[in-house]
Amino acid sequence: MASTTFPASDLYALQETPSSGRGVFATQALRANTVLFKTDLLPAYVVYREYKREVCAHCFAYDSSRAHKLKVSETGHSFCSKDCLRTWKAEAGSVGLQAWAALETFIRGGKTGRSSGPMDGNVYDTLPDEGATRPSADEIRIAWEQAERTAEAIRKARDGSKQKVHRKALQSTLSLQMYPDTLTFLLSGVLTISRQAESQDWQSILDLVADETPYASPQDLAKNVRSYLHLLCVLPTELLPHVTGANCLTLVSRDSHNSFGIRSLDDNGSEMFGFGVWPTASYFNHSCEPSVAKRRVGRAWEFWTAHDVEAGEELCISYMGGDEQDLNLVERRRRSEEIWGFLCACSKCMCEEEELEEATVGSDGSRC
Repeated sequence: MASTTFPASDLYALQETPSSGRGVFATQALRANTVLFKTDLLPAYVVYREYKREVCAHCFAYDSSRAHKLKVSETGHSFCSKDCLRTWKAEAGSVGLQAWAALETFIRGGKTGRSSGPMDGNVYDTLPDEGATRPSADEIRIAWEQAERTAEAIRKARDGSKQKVHRKALQSTLSLQMYPDTLTFLLSGVLTISRQAESQDWQSILDLVADETPYASPQDLAKNVRSYLHLLCVLPTELLPHVTGANCLTLVSRDSHNSFGIRSLDDNGSEMFGFGVWPTASYFNHSCEPSVAKRRVGRAWEFWTAHDVEAGEELCISYMGGDEQDLNLVERRRRSEEIWGFLCACSKCMCEEEELEEATVGSDGSRC
């Protein structure tokens, strides 16, 4: 499927690859340090709640654990400058500010798992144990279908229904433990969807390849379903048409293998404050010997060639943030498989694999 939002250029183009879906390929020879592009398109992201006072909600500036002085008390967001505060407020808009305030009020309310008892169709009062098998596509579909029974009752309660079953669905769901970071990420996506009439931001998410099994565990799936139901309970009613199970699943299915960590910039990224989906940046495939270097500057990611590149060569980044330089073949492949779901077959890994095979039959001499 072609992307409708990937930037056009005479330096590179999107092409299908034999094993990695789509990739970015040089359309001409490129010298080292050639700037490819800069992107600040960020349709969905989360700054973890534990860092919310210390990380700017707009540009992600962080100053050695010191809290930023500029805040929006109703939403709990902090900012490094008046410009960031103004820009964030303008992008959020009136409904967005109401939504963030409603979510913050809910989170500060501190619901910590008090339950009024299970209700018909609500299987989320008790989360599954961690460590269970990754949910299959069928299990995911069934979980979301089951959630819709509760969701429909909540919608009717929000519409003003006084029927006991509808009010009970609302109150019972509100009594369940919340997951602030999941709620925050999903809300950022919902607000992007609500603006799709005037921007291509949500389309840029839809253009990404979906992961059919994006949840790492049954508990991860249940947390996302529960967070969807919580958003239905607390967000302004004008946003509820955009709060659907299908939209939440779509967002997570694109986030699964396409997100970038939001890390500190002054200590080799030792602290991770959250993550986000920069769709344009997501088209680069991984290599343990990357031809493209990257860095985050505020809210944007910048990309440039790390060395000379031939025409037709795939342009790849490292997903491992430089760690690949200190890891051996087994360690790199273990990380790529555990985190991103693929066994790395880049030129460096294949060359080292050949060397290992030759070493077992008495050959020597390194070529990698």
